[in-house]
Amino acid sequence: MPAGVIRERSLIMNKYLLKVLTIMLTVASFFTGCASIQPMSDEAVGKYALNSNPGNFKNFQYYVSRDIVLTYVASEAQTNTPVGQVRIHRDIVQILSSTPGVVIDVRENENGYTMLGVAFESSDDNLLWFIQSPNKPGTYFYLAYTNAARRVISYGGNPYTVSYEQATGIGANMKRMNPFSKFSKVKKTGFENMEPILLYEEMVKESEKRRNVQGRKL
Repeated sequence: MPAGVIRERSLIMNKYLLKVLTIMLTVASFFTGCASIQPMSDEAVGKYALNSNPGNFKNFQYYVSRDIVLTYVASEAQTNTPVGQVRIHRDIVQILSSTPGVVIDVRENENGYTMLGVAFESSDDNLLWFIQSPNKPGTYFYLAYTNAARRVISYGGNPYTVSYEQATGIGANMKRMNPFSKFSKVKKTGFENMEPILLYEEMVKESEKRRNVQGRKL
């Protein structure tokens, strides 16, 4: 191919690329998104009109503000032994603050306060119930106890005792070390040193359009 033709085609291509680049720089749009974790409270209820649309509570991803350890103790007397024996079994359920949950059920208690049944397991029968209590600080959702003095809740139809200790074991430690977990974001909310409350994840999407004017000539 003659050198003149090559130069001409190269010039046309450069002009075309310059035109495309000019258009891109003249009008540029940027889209960014980030997730933040906030306490479910009156602020969120009002922002998303959840009182008038309680079913929308199910549209959020939930977390707890600190680790929760549930313990159920079952004992059984052994009647087929020559000496009296009692077999004791402990079922311990650990819910880390980075464990995601979903609202399965929304209802009101006898006093008209909103209760949220949150599942952190695959079974819809194993729900942690949270309630907006006027007797506690803020307008947050706290664990709904069947016996508040003993910190007992109903979980899967059995009475479990609640403790706020840090979850232990290899699995728990690996979850905390996972860089993709929500552990650090939950910790940043600053609620880890109080009674557990319900948190939700809020996705914030921002857009920006930037335009450079070209001016006008006579």
